[in-house]
Parts: sequence; C-alpha cells; structure tokens
Amino acid sequence: MSGNGPVALVASPCVDRCCLDDDDVCLGCGRHVQEIIEWGNAANERRLAIREAARARMAARQASQGLPGPRLPGRGQGNG
Repeated sequence: MSGNGPVALVASPCVDRCCLDDDDVCLGCGRHVQEIIEWGNAANERRLAIREAARARMAARQASQGLPGPRLPGRGQGNG
C-alpha cells in the first residue's frame, strides 16, 4: 500500500431486495440482521468476512431449494 489516500471500503452486498426470513437473514443479500447493522462501522477485514458468510448462506439456501448457485460477475453472463 502506498499510504497516499484513504483505503476504499469493501462494497456492500446489498441488492435492494431486503426481506428477512425466519432466521433474520436477508433474502436479497444473505446477511444476518446483526451483520447488516454492523456493516457501517465494520473494518474491511470484517466486511470481507461478512460478505463471505452471506455468500455461503445464499449458496446453501439455493442448494437446499434446488436452485442454481450464485452467479459471479464475468462468468458467462454476457456482461462483456
């Protein structure tokens, strides 16, 4: 790191489809409500951990429902 400016914060996984399930997990992004509350004050390392946990929850939910796994940017979506 060069130390020449502020470090960019890890982007939120929010997809503006907020709805909590019975376990208080967002159906849109996979974050637990406590992680959503924590996000604004979380350091990048914690944000990365939250994003990974959310991704794993979404993948598990999709697998349990027989749905395809999460689609990653740049992987066959035709986004150029």
